[in-house]
Amino acid sequence: MECSCKSIDKVNDFLMSLVRQGNISMLEEYLSSIPNPDQYLSRVFGDEFMEQCSLLTIACLNEHINLMRVLIKRFQPDLEIKNDILFGDGHTNRLMCFSATILWAAAAIDNFDIVKLLVEHGANVNYTTKTNSTPLRSACYNGNIDMTRYLIENVISWTNIGCDVNLCDNDGRPPLYEAVSCGSMELVQFLLDHGARNFPAICDQVSPLIWVAEKKRTSIVNAIRSHCPLIEQLETEELLGTAFVCFDLDDRDSKHAYEHFTRELELRSIHSLPKT
Repeated sequence: MECSCKSIDKVNDFLMSLVRQGNISMLEEYLSSIPNPDQYLSRVFGDEFMEQCSLLTIACLNEHINLMRVLIKRFQPDLEIKNDILFGDGHTNRLMCFSATILWAAAAIDNFDIVKLLVEHGANVNYTTKTNSTPLRSACYNGNIDMTRYLIENVISWTNIGCDVNLCDNDGRPPLYEAVSCGSMELVQFLLDHGARNFPAICDQVSPLIWVAEKKRTSIVNAIRSHCPLIEQLETEELLGTAFVCFDLDDRDSKHAYEHFTRELELRSIHSLPKT
């Protein structure tokens, strides 16, 4: 039994080594020589840092797209295997993401070509990690407008499944929150144009609009507030005024603060909403 286990470990180490090196010819030769290659392609492999990844996901994380093409086209591995993926050096700088699919991993490492390869072979764009993060959320986190556009506009032609632009993580934050965090006006506007909604996170009740107002990013505020109810617009004007005069004492801007407080009062007057 011990000998058998050692033999299995050697095979596992051999396969993981080939994938990490991107050695297409030797990997293809070995998998073609065994009666059931799926026994290796449909499971995860552990390492000393507690990662649990499929061979295809290991290839993805090492950005060996040609090796991935061979595995996908020749052996049709399961693209929805859940992986535990470690980002960082495995020591002090580390972040483990649990139950992530390979498509999420490709979006997280910001590799658009791999994302397209996976989608075109049927990867589910709405599968989530343990924390309910989606590939779209990862694309927005990285500020990748091209990947975001592809996931929202082009995916349905390949999979017949639309990308949910408002699917939140466990903290209640939608992809729009990641877009405002990275500061991309183009990305924010694109999400809004495709149905993204501004709603508060579960964890702290801060919406993307409130977050960006606190940062005094007025162009993004203007883009989002036109999609919001009047009461949120009023709150935002007041918050912007406060942010310009109070939040950063070394960077006060009384002129801009006055403009936003005045705008709030004008809106209240127009809509007969006195400040109580």
